[in-house]
Amino acid sequence: MTTWHTGSGGYRLIALENKPFDVVHDPNPLLRPKERLELVRRYCLEARVPHVIVHAEKLPLEFSANVDMLQPMLAPKPLADLLSSRTYSEVVGSLQDKGFEKSPNEILDDLRDRHGHSAAVLTNAFHLALWRQDVDHDLRKPFRPWEPLIPGGLAFKKALMNAWGVVA
Repeated sequence: MTTWHTGSGGYRLIALENKPFDVVHDPNPLLRPKERLELVRRYCLEARVPHVIVHAEKLPLEFSANVDMLQPMLAPKPLADLLSSRTYSEVVGSLQDKGFEKSPNEILDDLRDRHGHSAAVLTNAFHLALWRQDVDHDLRKPFRPWEPLIPGGLAFKKALMNAWGVVA
């Protein structure tokens, strides 16, 4: 179950299930994974929650690896604190302004030197900005923070959302 912001400032739930294509399209309705899929589908229908099936094996391998690597490993309170911090805003702003010309490593080093931010906080903010797509970077490409960002992540995210019938 995932929570999505709506355009009106509220929230809505969307059930995302990661199941292999072969399981979803197997003709045997008594297969245990198919039974579970049907159970979740019916629950979502009754609860009026959109139900989306994702086939992770259809996603680029590099994308899956990058999303796993960049996923924030912070508890909810430190995560919320980082997102609302001036440091996070500075990292996002600097990456948006200069990230396609300079490497993120150079940008973060400059922020550390100019403002005295800790390297660990800057790295967490950078990873979070990419993971959330607050900064456009194509996560289908190898993660190389010593090279400038590669645009295309926001377009890929939009294409996925459209393919899944999800409007963010």
